[in-house]
Amino acid sequence: MTQNNKDSNMTEETTKQKNKIFFNSVTGEQMSLEDGNESDLYEVVPDMEQYAQDNIAQYTDICEQDKQFFALWNSFIKSKENEIMKFEDILLGFLNENYKTLYENDLRKNFVLHLVAVYDNRQIDDDNLNHIIDTMDNLFKKCEQ
Repeated sequence: MTQNNKDSNMTEETTKQKNKIFFNSVTGEQMSLEDGNESDLYEVVPDMEQYAQDNIAQYTDICEQDKQFFALWNSFIKSKENEIMKFEDILLGFLNENYKTLYENDLRKNFVLHLVAVYDNRQIDDDNLNHIIDTMDNLFKKCEQ
């Protein structure tokens, strides 16, 4: 390919890029190429889990137990982010991994409320809900012994 053809192809690519319309994925506002890379607009967070924990701590309209539960939940979900699982399996995995913490910190109600939200959003069905609650009750009985 000659230098002339390379220059011509680059000019065509640049023209195509300039004719595209870009939107910020967070604000929805239209962006131009001159606005820079969208990722430049946001602070780079080196430890996303710590960032999430700090954000949860800033909420003033939820109780400390809710904050503690969601910090535990977020940490678990972060550890499973590359796994493809059914939601029931995710909830059971969370429960099996964290039942002692849930029991010791009196987070049963928080977990049940989370289950209800998941159920209301049709991520699990009646049978899944009953199975998870039965599993939770059995695991909590181990803690009581």
